[in-house]
Amino acid sequence: MRRSTRIVHLLPGLAVFLIQTASAASRVDIAPITFSAALIARLHNSLGNDEIPALQQLVSSAVNKSMGSKACGKASSIKIQIEDAAPTHPTRWQMANDPSMDFLRSKSVGGADLTGRLLDADGQSLATVKYRRYASDIHTISMAADAWADARLTVDQFASELAGACRAQEDARAKP
Repeated sequence: MRRSTRIVHLLPGLAVFLIQTASAASRVDIAPITFSAALIARLHNSLGNDEIPALQQLVSSAVNKSMGSKACGKASSIKIQIEDAAPTHPTRWQMANDPSMDFLRSKSVGGADLTGRLLDADGQSLATVKYRRYASDIHTISMAADAWADARLTVDQFASELAGACRAQEDARAKP
């Protein structure tokens, strides 16, 4: 009797583990975030190479948060390219190379332009999501004290659109 009680207590934990494993297995892969050639040149020449992993992390975390652990229809991977990005406040490299810049007082119109493609297991494109947003002028920039404040807003909206495209893929898959 005592042994069967232990097994019964283990079953709910095992069920949770199996559900988590199954959802992790069906989750879509996000390929490494890439950059357009023009943006890579700008990063190397005027924004700083340290911003490459910062932008990749910004996009990756927003997409992972938006997608959650849900499946994405027939899509098995997502390829994302940052076409362009402009900081709202100076980057570390810009401030190091121009002593007249002040992180909070130096401002510019920021934003980003991104493209995401949902791909099936064979690498065929199922859907493409393009999203571009920049502050309309210096008076409408984000008030956040973050070099990529407006780009962050854009990336969050892009991630939401990408999750919507995944939901549409899942809905299409559910229909007979």
